[in-house]
Amino acid sequence: MFTSRPYSGDADRERLRAFLVAATAQEARAGWSAHRSTYWHVGDLLWSLYQNTELDTADVVRLWEGERSELAGFGWFDQPETVEWQIAPPWRAEGTLSGEILAWGEQRARAAGAITLRSRAPSGDAATLAFLAACGFARDDRTPLVLQQRRGFPPEGYFTLRLARDLRQAIPEPAADWQTRAVGGEDEWPARVDLHRAVWEPSRVTVDAYRRLRGVPGYRPDLDLVAVAPSGDFAAYCICWLDAENRVGEFEPVGAAPGYRRQGAGRAVLWEGLRRLRASGAETAIVYTSANNSPAVALYEAVGFRRYDEDHYYEKSLDETPAHS
Repeated sequence: MFTSRPYSGDADRERLRAFLVAATAQEARAGWSAHRSTYWHVGDLLWSLYQNTELDTADVVRLWEGERSELAGFGWFDQPETVEWQIAPPWRAEGTLSGEILAWGEQRARAAGAITLRSRAPSGDAATLAFLAACGFARDDRTPLVLQQRRGFPPEGYFTLRLARDLRQAIPEPAADWQTRAVGGEDEWPARVDLHRAVWEPSRVTVDAYRRLRGVPGYRPDLDLVAVAPSGDFAAYCICWLDAENRVGEFEPVGAAPGYRRQGAGRAVLWEGLRRLRASGAETAIVYTSANNSPAVALYEAVGFRRYDEDHYYEKSLDETPAHS
């Protein structure tokens, strides 16, 4: 019923982007609000594809097409053991396509020498949760070791919060302490990259990757923002992504330089992003963060974001016999 192939470049990127927008809209027509969609936001897709130049997209992204060559879904494999998928509404509850993508992910994990397979789903995605349970997955909220070491997160209780803000609510004017604006010309790009790398150390983002990102359809330079300190330093930053059809904007990524945290820079750049998203036609803004990252949670809630769902990881052991063939 389905055929599959590796991701193969710009045309596939546009197919995936259109797929996510259309699936979100269809889910909204079925009764979900667009910001509560179980589908990735277009910002998740574009940032994941283009945040660095090391990702081998043909190796980690695979497309599944139906009998009329329509895009039925895609899978994403994150080395060495995590597989995620997005499936068009007509095939979500049926299970066949989920099984094919899971089998692909399991094959990749075994080839990488993994002894477990992980996946992730929001609490509101009943179809995926039921499928994972039927396949032997159990929820696993252990913090990945790299995050324990890098950010001091505790070993347990790791999951992602989904937060949303109604853009019809009041948005304050910027504080005088910070100049909030879009990133300027190419002479500012190294400083902007240095800021990202300081926030997310270790990071694979480079100036070349950032230059490439700025040329991707769907990226808007007026939504790539910084808060500038009186010294001229970039103190905080964010990129906003707009799904114009569904009127939902996403913040991804967001960060404040270590020396400027808890001084209002992060809040200032978020306020500016909210204003610009509203001016661009968005009705809702969303952002995701680890539940263990209490400073980030507090920051987002301080500017009006409220929790509406959680993403948890699910894990199964890989015995000698594959669960799917």
